[in-house]
Amino acid sequence: MDVARPWMLSDKEPHEVIKEMHAIVYRYSAENLCGDSQILSRLHAFWEYLDIPYKQKKVIMKATTLPRYREAVATALNSLL
Repeated sequence: MDVARPWMLSDKEPHEVIKEMHAIVYRYSAENLCGDSQILSRLHAFWEYLDIPYKQKKVIMKATTLPRYREAVATALNSLL
């Protein structure tokens, strides 16, 4: 299985698979962890193995607050369309 490209096992578009997986990880992290730093550390790990453009990944990884993170993710997902 190719961890960097999970959409290869699905008949859905790559951005749809990433969006669904991210929603699951985000919801779990927000419900079970406390504080932006703990949540972001879990969410940053989600993006480490995905095969997305370097510049988009860099913006996501540099986000230090949840609002900035959500904005970076939205931009990255929109560019994958």
